[in-house]
Amino acid sequence: MKIILLLNIALLGILSSCQSVEKCEDSICLKTAIRKTGNDYLVRLEFKSKMDTILKLDQRMFATGCPDYWEDPTVFYKTKNPDALKHNQIIIENTDDQIRLLSRQFYPEGKQVPTVLPNCAFLEEFKLELKKDSIISYRFTVGKDDLRVSTADRKVKLHLYLKNKGNGRIITSSNWIKINSYRSE
Repeated sequence: MKIILLLNIALLGILSSCQSVEKCEDSICLKTAIRKTGNDYLVRLEFKSKMDTILKLDQRMFATGCPDYWEDPTVFYKTKNPDALKHNQIIIENTDDQIRLLSRQFYPEGKQVPTVLPNCAFLEEFKLELKKDSIISYRFTVGKDDLRVSTADRKVKLHLYLKNKGNGRIITSSNWIKINSYRSE
């Protein structure tokens, strides 16, 4: 009887070690899911917090093309200075460690693309209330290429960059999103 119990425990240990599970150690964890809706894609961000808190977010950080929200990410990228950006941002990173801000329009290499300026006047700041150990979702729509940093991207990761009293930092990063199939890993 003890031998069977030991074999079951050993088998359970072996099977659980075969699974690849990313464990989030951040105070706020972020998962992404994406699905096609017509010509666009619906991105769902799922926040799980280890504390009760409120995130103050601006809808412009989820919209591509608001000129008053544009920033140059190269200073942030080159210096790794967490205070280099002025606004809360969604930072897109590809597997080559290149980044792009979601709020900046994506321009495919070698193609002429008209600049898209959405009606940003109606985009407002809002509060996302997070409760300890519960999952809160936020959804936004992006165009087909708006999740790319480069035309060769096969998968990307989203980082949530927040400003707090003048200081900025990435508070959480998502799972990898496969670009070609538009699903989360």
